[in-house]
Amino acid sequence: MLFTVLLSAVKSVAQSSEPDVVCVGSTKNYFVNVRPGSSYCWKVDGVEQFSTTNSVDIKWNTLGIKTLTVQEFTKDNCAGLVQSLQVTVNKVSYSKTTRKVCPLQLPFMWNGISCPLAGTYRTTFTNAVGCDSIAEFELCVEDPLVTNVNFEICKSELPYTWNNNIVTNSGTYVSKYATLAGCDSIVYANFNVLPSSGDSLSITICKGETCMFEGRQLKEEGIYYANLQDNNGCDSIVKLNLTVAEGKLITKNIVLFSGQSYTKNGTHFTSSGSYSKVIKSSANCTDELITELTFIDVPNTITPNGDEINDVFMKGFHVKIYNRNGILLFEGDNGWDGTYKGKVVSKDTYFYVLFNADSSIKPKEGYLTVLR
Repeated sequence: MLFTVLLSAVKSVAQSSEPDVVCVGSTKNYFVNVRPGSSYCWKVDGVEQFSTTNSVDIKWNTLGIKTLTVQEFTKDNCAGLVQSLQVTVNKVSYSKTTRKVCPLQLPFMWNGISCPLAGTYRTTFTNAVGCDSIAEFELCVEDPLVTNVNFEICKSELPYTWNNNIVTNSGTYVSKYATLAGCDSIVYANFNVLPSSGDSLSITICKGETCMFEGRQLKEEGIYYANLQDNNGCDSIVKLNLTVAEGKLITKNIVLFSGQSYTKNGTHFTSSGSYSKVIKSSANCTDELITELTFIDVPNTITPNGDEINDVFMKGFHVKIYNRNGILLFEGDNGWDGTYKGKVVSKDTYFYVLFNADSSIKPKEGYLTVLR
């Protein structure tokens, strides 16, 4: 069998001299001069590759010095010499830089790239061995440090100095500092100026009692002052208006109709007379309440015949008169004279409702007979 020796060298695209240099992760084409009818066996460090033609694409995934070989087999199955190529696989370099800036430094320039916001930026260079050099830049933007503080001071402390600010009244004052990153740190101080208190008290005591006010026992009516400190530690001037109340005599006249009763302040009244009771006033002093109770007899008949004797029913009191059919015949305060629409009513029994001057008392109801 004819044995043919290949004299052509292994070559690569864009590579004509040995040894070859590539970057890890890259793919490269290698080839030998073709002989019609021949097949080829490609190997990397003895590992056969998936190509039987005179050309092969190799992806270099591991670092180091590799040996690429190719052997030709003619159509008569004669094996040629093994040709080899030394390939150096270099790594891709990577670098990362982190920078913290203040908001006023945006946009920040890095390697000619404008970085307007916080985030990660990348760019690619070619390193000394001809591989990619990936540079990564992490930009951190420091938030402005804003602090709010609250102060309460007394009016007597004015003017008040805070971080080179002169406080003269209530309001917000601003001070700036620099953080470790050189950014502004802003402090807002909210000052509340507490006024000197000027409280006024009104107290009522009963005659003969005393009022304790700042260590003094007071029993005379008048206006008194005391210098105190309020809960905030500020000056407080308290004005006391002291009133001395005396017990009162209260008289109340109540008119009832016969058969009615009256209850007031827990006492039930059923007959005419003068009744006295001691009660407490709104100032908690002792008052005397006298109730004058009068009962009025209510007749059960009238004789409206013009003799001016028993002609009118309950003159001077508010009254309503109904007939036995429920029709309102009269309502007024001048008394009922036994007529309806200017005409005398017939001899009969009628229903009446009598109203007391005190509306809290239930009206009296009853029957009235008209006689002729």
